[in-house]
Amino acid sequence: MHFRVFVDCDRTLVNTDLAFLLSPALFDRRPKFFLPGKVVMTEARPSAEAFLQALKEHKFDISILTLGHSRFQSKVLKKLNLLQYVEGIYGPDNWQELKRPDGFVLIDDMSADSVGIAYKFRWLGRHRSLENLDAWDDMVRFHLIQCEPFTGGKKDLLPLTEHLNDVKERMAFQIENGKAP
Repeated sequence: MHFRVFVDCDRTLVNTDLAFLLSPALFDRRPKFFLPGKVVMTEARPSAEAFLQALKEHKFDISILTLGHSRFQSKVLKKLNLLQYVEGIYGPDNWQELKRPDGFVLIDDMSADSVGIAYKFRWLGRHRSLENLDAWDDMVRFHLIQCEPFTGGKKDLLPLTEHLNDVKERMAFQIENGKAP
């Protein structure tokens, strides 16, 4: 059986801003890297590393599931020293390589009814068109843990570590039963 914790990148683990190369952003204190004509400023959510460390300590397999491109997200996570906790990064450029899990939890800032969540669940082998709406809503509510969006700064309104017990309970249920409800 294959069980995994998926974590979104942008607005969940990190905040990333793009600016033109010749702008005041060059003097921003956040870690940055450069793309043709642009500067990328990025920062980790204050609780991101502690959250990923705790998931690893509980022996969970961790992957990033993002609407951003996997290579770009890899650069961001490497710059912020978070890549070491992650086994894979999947986005629109490589979701076909994702081995569909038997059970999973997704931590994301997007709401359950967003198009982005529908895409991610499809990548995970769960298709809305194949479920009645009540069953779909129940399944999404079980697998998705919606966190507060992180838009930068030193404040973490609700640290990701506050969701650890919920992750552990949902994963334990799936592992014990061999599947999700």
